[in-house]
Amino acid sequence: MLVGLSIALVVESVAVHALIGKRWPIADLVLIVTNVWTLWYLRRHYRAVGENPVVVDNEGILIRHGLSISARVPWSQVVAVTRPEWKDQPTDATRHFLKLSGGDDPNILVRVDPPVVTSLMAGLKRQVALFGLRLDDPAGFVSAVDRDSRISGRDG
Repeated sequence: MLVGLSIALVVESVAVHALIGKRWPIADLVLIVTNVWTLWYLRRHYRAVGENPVVVDNEGILIRHGLSISARVPWSQVVAVTRPEWKDQPTDATRHFLKLSGGDDPNILVRVDPPVVTSLMAGLKRQVALFGLRLDDPAGFVSAVDRDSRISGRDG
């Protein structure tokens, strides 16, 4: 999809440049700069999506989705990390829920209390109390979190 979008952007840029280049050179320059920046951003976003979207460390859980979404969840706020069954799947209408699993159902739910301020794209912020993640190794993630007994309400 990214390749198709990039090709369309380049083709459209060439066509628009041919149409307005001589008549409105300043507008043409602005469009060229904007299109180059967009291609650069898309490339950075694509590369960032594959880089450790969820990191478990001594401070808590860092959740990222490309360059657009980022949340740091301290251990003191993590209530539960579960592998949901089909009946436990939250809907998009669930309050303070952020689904980061693409088109699939999440295979990990991270419940936090109080809600965490999450940075969204364009500098927007949102309170999130339930993260829905789609991870390649959900059992490994749960075991990594289980090794750390700092989750509130957990014995150990």
